[in-house]
Amino acid sequence: MHNSIGGVMFTLGRKIDMNYKTNKWITIISILVASIGGIITKDFSSGLSIGMGTFLTWALAREVDPKHDLSAFICIAFSSINLFFFKEIKLLEVFYILLTLRLISGITGKKVTVIDILSIFGLALFLSISMKNSIYMITFLISIILIKRIEGIKGRVKTYKSVCIMSLIIIVLEIIYYKYIHISEIRILNIFTVFLSIIFITLILLINFIDVDSVFGDQRNRVDKKRIRYSQIVFSVIVILFSIFTNNSFNNLIIYNSIILGISFYTLKKSIRKS
Repeated sequence: MHNSIGGVMFTLGRKIDMNYKTNKWITIISILVASIGGIITKDFSSGLSIGMGTFLTWALAREVDPKHDLSAFICIAFSSINLFFFKEIKLLEVFYILLTLRLISGITGKKVTVIDILSIFGLALFLSISMKNSIYMITFLISIILIKRIEGIKGRVKTYKSVCIMSLIIIVLEIIYYKYIHISEIRILNIFTVFLSIIFITLILLINFIDVDSVFGDQRNRVDKKRIRYSQIVFSVIVILFSIFTNNSFNNLIIYNSIILGISFYTLKKSIRKS
């Protein structure tokens, strides 16, 4: 019973098995990047933030492309640019996206629980209040509606309805009363903005080419291919919405771009080899 929506377990955490070679490598690389970051920025906390950002980049890339370990390492190679242009990484925002994708993909092999839903709800609410931006609650509501469609509603109507209604009330209150929604300043002539748009379009076009056949989750279960596709689409939608409606940190944008670039590069390279 604890694995149902009415359960009390948190199922979105994934154990890092240090016997697994790639887990050893990402741990070593993250520590190394944190050390180098500390030296370059001359600030220990900044170095630590860059190191954690590197680890979360890898973890997020593994959610977007769960079948290929190598693509995640290509992503962190791109994200190393953060070492030289560091200002701020919103780690909680990256973590929020990470948990949302796990919720949708079902990669942990466990049924969604109340604790899972409330944890992400609480994180989205905290981000929306601290960042004064409703887009976090809006993307949460989109994800919950999608989960409802994926898992069905039999025996779970009250839970889903309650969460959706609460989220909608908060969104309306934030937008109407607190004005927690706005379009960020987008400079058309900004080369990075143009580059960003091209990358987003590239990911959307490449999604169907990312190999997600025979992907196995944490419980040795075969993960539903459709759910992985949904999580990939949600990732691209969330990043696009964050880029339009938030004054996102440059370093966060580097992380999201690195994931898109790394996975696109790996997918194209693999496709060329096959042809």
